[in-house]
Amino acid sequence: MDMQFRFRIFWITAIVSVWLLIVDAINPLAYLDADNLDEQEWTYYFLVISGLIMGIFGGICALLILLWTAGRCAGLTLCFATFIAAILRIVAVTVGFRNFSGGGGFNTSSSLTTAFAILLLQVYIIYEGWNCASTARKENMQKVNA
Repeated sequence: MDMQFRFRIFWITAIVSVWLLIVDAINPLAYLDADNLDEQEWTYYFLVISGLIMGIFGGICALLILLWTAGRCAGLTLCFATFIAAILRIVAVTVGFRNFSGGGGFNTSSSLTTAFAILLLQVYIIYEGWNCASTARKENMQKVNA
């Protein structure tokens, strides 16, 4: 895979991973008002877990893709981790939306529009991860057949 494509995947994934790690994991953990969680405490856990998954696995996979170390494994792990993080985040934001409209205890800048934009970025990262994994497989098959 060409370095230009690997750098693009790295750059987009690194930005989204750091963004979600800060907004969805670190910020709620640092500024949580536990008295306002009431019956929708699960929304808090979904967001924190999705931010940690995307931040940690997304960042590690982005670095592995940039260095082209275990490209197929990194691409598939990136697809899987981003998919899980996207599902957790979109469920937390849409079903638990009351917490984001001012009635909850979260201090995040999430809204439905931002959630949709993040979801689209995550779908793009899943596509690029799959593309990276298939390209790495093709390159390995060419080396074996040569």
